[in-house]
Amino acid sequence: MFACLDGITIGAQRKVVKIVKRKILWNDKLHLPISPMLGFVGVAPARERWGNGWAGVWGGNLDVPEVTTGAAVHLVVNMPGALLHIGDMHAIQGDGEICGAGGVETEGSVQLRCELSRKPSSMTWPRITNKTHIMTVGQAKPAEEAFRIALGEMIQWMEKGYRIPRGEAFMLLAQVLEARVTQFVNPTFSYVARVARKYLPVAG
Repeated sequence: MFACLDGITIGAQRKVVKIVKRKILWNDKLHLPISPMLGFVGVAPARERWGNGWAGVWGGNLDVPEVTTGAAVHLVVNMPGALLHIGDMHAIQGDGEICGAGGVETEGSVQLRCELSRKPSSMTWPRITNKTHIMTVGQAKPAEEAFRIALGEMIQWMEKGYRIPRGEAFMLLAQVLEARVTQFVNPTFSYVARVARKYLPVAG
């Protein structure tokens, strides 16, 4: 991997680690607990063809650590069969995926279930849910635009899915929103916006 950050050049780097008993042996003293995730979850776009480095409204190379055991990724199906593709498994990945090599790349097995449901009228970009949070994802460059997308999607979800008036949702998010960039190394940046379910009414 190679990086240049505001005049600070980091030359080519390489590191191979072992994973033993659910620990990443970073060095003799530092062992990181694994936190497996899928970097890529996507369906075929409606019209375009994109390489696996990209992500968009179809999903793709999102690199969101919350895409892990117990999570559901909600995607808009654009064509018969969906043509679902998953991959890019990481044993761990920090926010920003700041290195060109990303998180600790690894092989692994994935067990998943696919279901079809009616698309919410307010949904354009991928959504992620788990037991504790609802999440929206935005992809764009610069990162600020990705954040705006994720925030806008969350406001619409709260308005249409939870019957919270738009203005109220906007003010509530100013108090309880959790948001961060999860990926900087792909052609567009990933931003995830999260809201804890404890702050939301039962979905309508």
